[in-house]
Amino acid sequence: MDPSAFSLPPWTQEFLPQALLAAALAVLAWGLTGSFGARGEIRRRLAAAGRRDTAAPSSLRYGQVPDLLKRLMAPIENQLDAADPARAALRRLMLQAGFPSPQAVPVYFACRLAAAAGLPAAFLLGLPLLASTMAGSTAAAVALGLAGIGYLLPALWVARRRRLRQRQCRDGFPDALDLLLVCVEAGLGLDSAIARVGEEIGIAHPLLAEHFHLAALELRAGASREDALVNFAERIGIDEITTLVALLTETAALGASIGDALRVHAEDLRAYRMLRAEEKAQELGVKLSLPLVGLILPSLLTIIAAPALVRLGQAIHSMKGAQP
Repeated sequence: MDPSAFSLPPWTQEFLPQALLAAALAVLAWGLTGSFGARGEIRRRLAAAGRRDTAAPSSLRYGQVPDLLKRLMAPIENQLDAADPARAALRRLMLQAGFPSPQAVPVYFACRLAAAAGLPAAFLLGLPLLASTMAGSTAAAVALGLAGIGYLLPALWVARRRRLRQRQCRDGFPDALDLLLVCVEAGLGLDSAIARVGEEIGIAHPLLAEHFHLAALELRAGASREDALVNFAERIGIDEITTLVALLTETAALGASIGDALRVHAEDLRAYRMLRAEEKAQELGVKLSLPLVGLILPSLLTIIAAPALVRLGQAIHSMKGAQP
């Protein structure tokens, strides 16, 4: 096959440096935006510390789906079996990713189908401008690959969003547990303590405060404590909170002290956090070996061996010149 068949048109070669410069400037702007975004987060926390925000948490507004989108998603939703365990697991995944709307599952499938069809369509439409001499079989293979990538991208994005939210909740849960223990030992009931934690922890951990606020609203609406706690653990989906919910449920059933149960669980959680930190510290040596072997060691060997190689080359050259 002729390699020149895949060469770019002349007009693309002329604008390629400008495109690379624009991409570099975009990456630089994105990095600066991230650095300023951290300062904006600090300003937001300082502003929230001086006032009491009585608005509903942002997660409560996720269920507001436009009517047009609901009508478009109705055919897909009708094809989904409500009793399917796979759909229940996907519904739980969307809930933990921050999408509690009932239309989250059909919208998720619609996004996957749209991405699977949109990427190959965009590639085939732009094929005459990018590489007009590409073979048909190669174009079909690329389009098929783009269809697979487009179908997987929404799933990867949702899974990444779920991991980030669970990491935020896991990082802030020890503080919330200590505050919950303080509220219970101060004389508040568990229901009032949950509502109080949702109000006080919002500055440092806003996402975890939303989940506590939702649990408090369920308790205030008349749901049983066990159901509210189970829903609270299901919305987050981490082992630490699931264990706490089981512990509180058993403690209430046996009539034991909730404060003692919270204190024991807090101690276990601190020990687990220390073990997790030690595990990450043990992994550090293995992770550092990759850049050490791949980047630092070749450079070091080059610096050490380069003078010897130069002298060896000069000696060989002089020996060849001395021969008759």
